[in-house]
Amino acid sequence: MTTTPKKRGIGADIGKRAREAAEQQSTPASADTRSELVHRSSMLKATDDTVYSTSRWVDPDLCKPSPVNARDYDALTYEDCKDLIDTILSEGQQRVAATVRATDDPEKPYEIVAGLRRHFSISWLRANNYPDFKYLITVAKMDDEAAFRFSDLENRARTDITDVERARSYTEALAKFYGGDLAKMANRIGLSDRNLRRYITLGELDEVFISALGGYRFAKVKHATDIASAGKAEIKMDAMKAEAEVISAEQAERSGEGADLLKPADVVKRLIAASKSGAKPTAKASPKAKLVEVSSSSGKPMLTYAPGTSRAATTIKIAPDTDAGPDEIKEALSKIVDDQFAQKS
Repeated sequence: MTTTPKKRGIGADIGKRAREAAEQQSTPASADTRSELVHRSSMLKATDDTVYSTSRWVDPDLCKPSPVNARDYDALTYEDCKDLIDTILSEGQQRVAATVRATDDPEKPYEIVAGLRRHFSISWLRANNYPDFKYLITVAKMDDEAAFRFSDLENRARTDITDVERARSYTEALAKFYGGDLAKMANRIGLSDRNLRRYITLGELDEVFISALGGYRFAKVKHATDIASAGKAEIKMDAMKAEAEVISAEQAERSGEGADLLKPADVVKRLIAASKSGAKPTAKASPKAKLVEVSSSSGKPMLTYAPGTSRAATTIKIAPDTDAGPDEIKEALSKIVDDQFAQKS
């Protein structure tokens, strides 16, 4: 457990500070806090179909994350929120209210639309020698789609929200709120069609690729775009998934040993190489036979063959400088034999 400085009397008068914070008449806020207040003001204008009540202080245990919030609350750590925790300690209170919606759950009557890091920070402080801290909230009345847009607006500039978190949130919202109409959603949330489509590509990416890239903190929009582009053909995507499973096992082993994970860029290169390992036509060996080159998993030449005809036998040549091992070559040969007999049947 991280050691926290001893309490410096900051829990002395919570009620007084609550009134001061709610009325915005307390000690002048820091530059960062003023900036956040301006940012929030602009968001309120952007969601004019929302009705707000006054701010109030509550026990954070009464609040739960909203499903429309992109942030993975369970993945938050002390390190993720240390800057905010230090700010709250320094200022003696949470300055900017979180935005919540009322629920029908008596045990968790509030759903956090925006302010999960603030909730984590207050909860962490209460569990680590500062039990008097309360969570400052503003209760808003808004429908699910408005709540999604509000949460997205607040999180849009947050660099600590991962691409995967944002992508999965967009992918879910596209189906849930916009009937799969990407152009409509892009216009509604203020993104270009192209950028939104790139996020959706990541949101739909198979989990095995996320694992191969090192986890959701490392997988980026660009990686998903490259993988999807290389795997347009089903046979290529299958080969890439198989390679991703191998890489995922390697990443797990590295993680268990405390070693550095494979870099995402290197992982993508291996995946693309795997997509090219299948047979592809290159040139003709003769007017009657087409020469086919098969690459190894690294993308280097492994063997070439000329498919047989009714008058000529199939010929296979293994590249003398191939880096493929016996098992990979045997697997390739087996596929060639299967293809040959499939053509006869």
